Amino acid sequence: MWGRVGKIAAVLSESILANVCCAGGGGAFSASCSSAMWNHDVRALACLRPPWALAFDRLTVARRPAE
Repeated sequence: MWGRVGKIAAVLSESILANVCCAGGGGAFSASCSSAMWNHDVRALACLRPPWALAFDRLTVARRPAE
């Protein structure tokens, strides 16, 4: 399931970043601008980030008192 959700999150983030960069002008995609690098980071979002459900499960297990 995370694969689908991650891809949707990556596509949505990429779309939002592209709209923000277009609003800022065409120079926002130049190599000297940090937003050009952010675009690559956002595209890799689905691959680099762990699933939030897995992270949350690990936190709840860690907080449980020892039996």
